[in-house]
Formats: sequence, C-alpha cells, structure tokens
Amino acid sequence: MMPLPWGMAMELRALILLPLCFPGLQGQTSEAQRRQEGDTLYIQCPYAPWTTDREKKYWCLLKDGGCQQLLQTYHEYERNSGDGRIQMRDNTTSKTVSITMTDLKAEDSGTYFCAYYYGGYIRLKTISLNVFKGTQQLTAEESGSVSVRCHYKVADYGAVTKAWCKMEGEMCNVLVTTSSEPPAGNSTAREGVRMQDDSRQGIVTVTMEQLQPQDSGVYWCALQELSALSRMEEVTLSVSRGGFPDTERKSQDTLLGESSCSEDTFLILSVVLLVLLLLALVTATALGVRHYRLLLRTGNREAEDTRDKPEGTAQPGSTGRRGSSQDDSKGSGYINLDVQSQPSPEDPLYCNVELSQAHRNPQCVEYAVIAFNQSPRNTRE
Repeated sequence: MMPLPWGMAMELRALILLPLCFPGLQGQTSEAQRRQEGDTLYIQCPYAPWTTDREKKYWCLLKDGGCQQLLQTYHEYERNSGDGRIQMRDNTTSKTVSITMTDLKAEDSGTYFCAYYYGGYIRLKTISLNVFKGTQQLTAEESGSVSVRCHYKVADYGAVTKAWCKMEGEMCNVLVTTSSEPPAGNSTAREGVRMQDDSRQGIVTVTMEQLQPQDSGVYWCALQELSALSRMEEVTLSVSRGGFPDTERKSQDTLLGESSCSEDTFLILSVVLLVLLLLALVTATALGVRHYRLLLRTGNREAEDTRDKPEGTAQPGSTGRRGSSQDDSKGSGYINLDVQSQPSPEDPLYCNVELSQAHRNPQCVEYAVIAFNQSPRNTRE
C-alpha cells in the first residue's frame, strides 16, 4: 500500500476533525423518526468535550425557522415538562443530552432539535418526527366502496409523495401513489383505487371501489421517499359477503346454530305444556261428569223417599203442604198444617184419613170442614 502524499493526508484529517470542531454542522442534518400514537421517543444528543457543564442545553420545536423552547437543562439536572410527557437530562460524564417524549400524539408531529446557546442556538441533532394514529378498523360489503383519510404535517411532508399499499407478509405492495410517475419499489396495480393529496390541509384521501372479499387485509397510508415506505397510518379492512364481514361469519353461524337449538327447545316445551293442559282438561271433565251423576242419584233417592211417605200425614214439629187440584169435583186437595212440636194432650189432632180408617168412637173424633181456595194459604181454619 502506497503512502498518501502529505497534502492529501492533511485534507483528510481536516475533514475528519471538522464535525468535532463544528458540531453545529452535524446537527443541521434531519433524522426521520416515526412513531405510533402512545409510543415513546428517546433521543441522545452528544456535544463537544470542551463544552462547559454550565452551558444550558435546549430541546426545541422548529417553528418559523427558530427555536420554540420546550425544555432546558444543564450540569446533571433532570427537567420535566408541565404535563410530564417530556424529560431532559444532561450527562456531563458522557457529554450527552438525552430527551424522552412519552405518550406521543398525532399533533406532536414536527421537526425538533437539541442545541446549546452560544451567540445563537447551535444545533446538536435535528429530527423529523411523524406520529401516526393507531390502526383504523373499517368494514365494507362486497361490490361496495370505502374511503380513508390520512393526516400529515404539511410543513414537513407536504412535498413528499404519498402511497397506499397493502401488507403482504413483511412487504407492503404499493397500489397507488400521489406521484404522476409509476410507483417505485414493490407495486401491484389495481383498478378502482384513487388517491388525492390536499397539501394545504395535510390530508390524503384514498378511495377503493368494487371491493371483493380478497381485498380484506392491512393497508398503509405511507410516505414514499425514493424506494422506502414510511407508515403514516394503518388501516384494517374487512370485506363481507352478503352483509356479514368475513371475520364475523363464524360468529354469525354460531349464533344461527344457537338460535336453531333455542327454537327446537321452545317447540318441545310447547308440546309438553299442551299435553299437560289436555290431561288437566280431561281430568276436570271426568270429575264434572262424576259429580253430576252423583247429584242425579241423590235426587232420585230423595224422590223415592218422598213417595214412600203417606200423603197428607204431618209429623209433629213439621209442616205439611198440599196444593189444590185443578179438578175440584173429585174432592182431592192439599192443606198446609202447622203443628207444634210438642202439642198438649188436650189439643185436638187433625189427620187426613180415609173413611175406612176413621175412629169408630164418635166421642173421640172431631170433624172439620176445610174450604180450599184456588191459591192455597198457610192458614188453618
């Protein structure tokens, strides 16, 4: 190996030492950092060894070309922002300033830099942070359409090409871009996909039409720089057949099976209840018929007992009632007799007897003439 000329060796040494002598030149280059909402960003900013411990270090948001101070620290002090999401610490041993941003939000997207002040802000490191929202869940029907809106920071990504791609394994196949040139890198053309970039509001709108079940999957709204893709937002799309998403088809079948089992159970219970009701009705009818027959037998017995008793005979303590006949010429009639339960021996006792049964001793017999009206009364004459 031939030694380099003395002059060329000095130039190489100067180029190597230049970033160490002027660290601000190294901090001008922007480093892209992309995070999902809720993630954490951790950055380390080394500074020159001769920088004193008392010099303050700053964490700035680039705004209008200047520094909007978010936090500052010096000499091993640890500082925290008011909401507790930003932490900054100066390690004087390793000559490094560390910044931690937690619980990132989409509005945190922007350009940041860490710096120290020496007649102006001397940048140590610059990053371009893009915070994208979590996965969107979208469902659509077969032959339908879906529209997706993705947001980005206009100042940082307004001029960058945006792409819409579908994840296939670990690769994202580009379907359409906002560039007029053909998509670079992995690309899969698909009809019915449109992408429109509103660079004033920082919104990319993607429309997919004539969807098919095979279009279900994970998609990215991405930034396309050269052949690299950087995710802005992630979308999970589920396309259904007949109104039910593929991911819900099994659950729908399960629900239908459970519904069928429920209907069978209800039918069986209905039949059992109907049989029990019929048995109860038959039992009630049989009991009613039996009770009716019993009443008929009781009535017949009472009638027979009444026929066995002599007509016109009144027992002491009871009332006999007879009605008049329609044919008064035959002399038959009825009378109501009220007799005391225990008549005295001196009271006369009246009986309706045949002439052949009358007492032969006229001294012991009293005769009475009883006149009958058409409507008998309960009076004794």
